[in-house]
This record gives sequence, C-alpha cells and structure tokens, in this order.
Amino acid sequence: MKPAVIGGVVLLLLVIIGVFMMSQEPSSTTDNKNDTPADEPDPVAEAGGDDKPAAKMAAEQEVLADAKEEQGDEKEKEKETEDKDAVKELPPKDEPATKPSEISGLVGWFEPKNFSYKKGQWKDSSGKGNHATEIKGRPEKVTEDGVTFVMGGNATGIRFPTKCMTRGRKFTMFAVARYNGGRQGRILDGYGGHANFLSGFHWWRGNTDGSIGGSHRSGSGWISHPHYRRDLSDEQEAKWVLNVEQKHLHRMDGHQRSGQTNGRARIPLQMSINHGDLTPHPSNAYWAKQQSDWAAGDIVFYNRELSLEEIKKVETYLMRKYKIEREARPHYSNRNFYARERGWLNPFPDCQGAACAEQFKSLGSNRMGSDCGPEGAMSRSYFHRHHRTHPRGTNGNYWFGNTCTHGLEGGVEEKKTNYVDITSGKQWHEKGKRELWEMDCRGQGIAGFKYESSADKSRLRLRYKCHQAPVDEESCREIDAVRHGKDRWQRWPNTWNNNRHRDGGPFSAMETQDLNCGDGQVLTKVEYADADNGEVRFKGQCCNLADV
Repeated sequence: MKPAVIGGVVLLLLVIIGVFMMSQEPSSTTDNKNDTPADEPDPVAEAGGDDKPAAKMAAEQEVLADAKEEQGDEKEKEKETEDKDAVKELPPKDEPATKPSEISGLVGWFEPKNFSYKKGQWKDSSGKGNHATEIKGRPEKVTEDGVTFVMGGNATGIRFPTKCMTRGRKFTMFAVARYNGGRQGRILDGYGGHANFLSGFHWWRGNTDGSIGGSHRSGSGWISHPHYRRDLSDEQEAKWVLNVEQKHLHRMDGHQRSGQTNGRARIPLQMSINHGDLTPHPSNAYWAKQQSDWAAGDIVFYNRELSLEEIKKVETYLMRKYKIEREARPHYSNRNFYARERGWLNPFPDCQGAACAEQFKSLGSNRMGSDCGPEGAMSRSYFHRHHRTHPRGTNGNYWFGNTCTHGLEGGVEEKKTNYVDITSGKQWHEKGKRELWEMDCRGQGIAGFKYESSADKSRLRLRYKCHQAPVDEESCREIDAVRHGKDRWQRWPNTWNNNRHRDGGPFSAMETQDLNCGDGQVLTKVEYADADNGEVRFKGQCCNLADV
C-alpha cells in the first residue's frame, strides 16, 4: 500500500476516534489551567436568588464548581483524613444509645427488613404510615454477615415521602449507606425545590471516583468538604457510613463535619436514594456520572432539629447496629461558607482609614467566621480570597478556612470583643480596629468565631468560642503565620497580592495568612503583628491537648 493511502487511512481513523470520544462525554471537557469543566458556570457564591429555569440549571452545576474552587490547597488537607494509623473503634458499651422510636418527632424510619419490592414499598416503622412507594428499577433486600440492607444498581432508586421533610424545613435525617459497585456518585440526593442537596456521597472526575464526607445545598453551597477517595479497596467499600443532616449541620460517623453556615440553604421537598434532581436516568451522558451502585441501611427522619445529645444517642444505636467505627480524635477541615466581595472580577479595593469600612461591613453583614462545633477546636485558621485557581483571576469570593481537632469533651464558652467604630478615619491596623482580628482563649482551644454588626452597621465586634477541653500548658509554643504567596502558587498565572502590606487594607494584608498548629495541637491565641517593612503577620499560640 502506498504511503499516501496509509496516511489517509490513519487520518480517517483518528477523526473517527475523536468524534467517538466527544460523543461519550459531551459535557466533561476541562480547562487544563484550572481543571474546571469548561462548560460549567463560574464558581460563585449564591445569594438565594429565585427559582427560574436558568437559575435551576446554574444550581445543578454549581456543586461541581464549588467542590473544585479550593482544589489547589484542599488536596493536601484531605490527605490528613486518610491517615491509616488513626485510632477507630465502635462506641463504648456504656455510651447511651436510643432507638429512633424513643425520641419525639419521628416521621419516618425505614428499616431494611421492611423493604418489599413485591409490595412496591419500603414500610415506615415510625407508626405514621409514611411508606416509601416511589421506587425506580428493582432494588432488592439482601442479608450478608447478619446485616440486612437494601441495594440497587445505578438505574435504581427510592424517593421518601414529602411528609418526612415538612414542618418549616426543620428536620433531622440519619442515613446509613455505602457504595456497592463501580459506579460511584451520589447516593442520598434531594428532589424538588431546586435545592441541589446531597449528603455524604458525591462523584469526582469520573464514574468510578466516588467521595464521602461532603454535604451541599443551594444557597449555602458546600457546608462540609467532600473527602475524595480514589481506588477504594474492597474492605473500604464494604464499610458503612453514617451521615446526619439538618439544615445547617452535617455529621459523619459520629463527628461534626460542617462549619459556619449562612441562612440561605434550600431544603428539598423529598429525599431520595439515587433518585433525586441530579441522579436522573443514566441515558443522560453528563448527569449519569451522578448515579451510583448503592447499598442502604436504616434511613430515619424527624420533623424537628434534634439536640446534640439526642443525635449522639441515635448515632450510637446505628453505629453499633452496622459496626461503624468512630475515629477517636479526627483532624480535618470544616467547611465554612464564603461570601462575595462586589462580584466577579470586582474585589474590594485597597483602602486606608474610613475607606476600609466597606470591607469590615461585609464581614459583619455576612456573619463571616469559622466553626468547629461543640466538640472541636481549631488547629489551623486562615483568611482566603479566591483568586489563584481560576485563569481569569479572582471571582470575588472570600472565606475563613480552618482545620479542627474533633472528639473533645467539656463544651464551649463564648466571648466577645467590644464594638469598634469601623467608619472612623483611624487606620485599620491601629489599636482598636486591629483587635477585630485578635482572640485569646487563655490556654484553651479556639472553637470558632463570627463577626457581628451593630444595628446601624457602623460598628463591628468579634464573637468567639473557647473549648473547655484541657491543654498541656508546658507544651504551648508561639508560631508565625505562613503566608502562601507566589512562591507556592506560581503554577497559577494570575497570582497577585503577595505583599501583605498593611497600607493595602485589612483584606489585602491578611490574605492567605495561615496559622497552622498541626496534628495534636490546638490554636489558643491569635494576635496581630507588624513586620519592620510594614507587612502584616499574624501570630498564634499552639498547645497540646492534655490527653495527647
């Protein structure tokens, strides 16, 4: 065969292959610069908005963009959660446990033993008669190693009745589930209300790259970080995961994962297993990635928000039933919501004196802050403006990030600073204004903080919480903030604002300053400090927990 003919055949084959590959995943084209799907909207924080069709489409895709906007830094943080040496154990025998039926407000209790495909229902054990009858495909009830559960492939699913999600959107849901095959996307998914609600399970980059630990709603975005797990072993896949959900709360395997949230979260009309708004029929090439091969244990609904004490009793009951181990002292990032500055590519300008009031007002009006929950304390805290991972530069979002050490006992004590006049001509870094960034728990771990505005928005103060878990005072040490700048992020083309000079205003100076105590220590103090060259550097105090 002549070379020209051979070349023509090869070219034809390449064209055919290219067309085939594009037809397989028409919606997953990525931009190599930031690994964000090119056909997705820019990842922006939500402001509530309306429920127009266009808004719905944006909400459907925001979950993917939100998950990736911190990718450059989160990969390192999430490695901490994969510690193979972590101490995990079943809840102790003397820990109080309660059957779901023994706590008031129960409106749905779906035990696997009561599922019947032949009858077309998953019978409700709450006594309210809220049986689940919306069943897609053919799920089946099986028993393995003495544990009964319901399972199905990626084209099967179940919707739970609307009565399980009523009463002013005040609810509590417990859900035991796991992946059960090669297709790993969502399992617990919301249906109706444009809520884009998922609990615990989400896909990542492909049909077989499942994740656990994340929780998402429209309006609030991610309220806890997805925990990316690739190439799960058979042993890992066989383990059950317990997720607990309220409007502003997510817990997994006995520990709180959510951080500071806003009030704009949307709650779905129904909850589903693989049968929600974003888990449609797998014939849809793009959203098929949201489908899962799944298995489910007990699913429990209450028509009110249970207290922490009540939640822990039901958690203990379910964790014993499904042999779910709880990590003794987990260390992971809690997800705090983010807010916009002025909009896309419109950040707050550099400022001095009274001109900085706009930045301070944004902190208060959005109630910005961090939160480790009542059983956690910070081991890491930083302020971040999103600008590094997008080729067009900043998208106007900012947030406080933190990593928490969980599993602490003793409760928290709340403190607050005096109100500061943020409209005065005094420079933000002078005594008074700069104290809005300082916290001192006097030898106790900082559990969280939140900015609070006065009624007329002219004054601002900082409320923070100190955890009562004892620390080893002899172990305490002083640290300086690490400032992630161009030296670390040089792979991104639009890295900017690396000087951290105080004359640029509070947001500019504090950006990405990172106070990190590391595992086993908690942050007990944060204070402002000036460098000789006019740059700003946070300082902190780190202490060992007394029982570490």
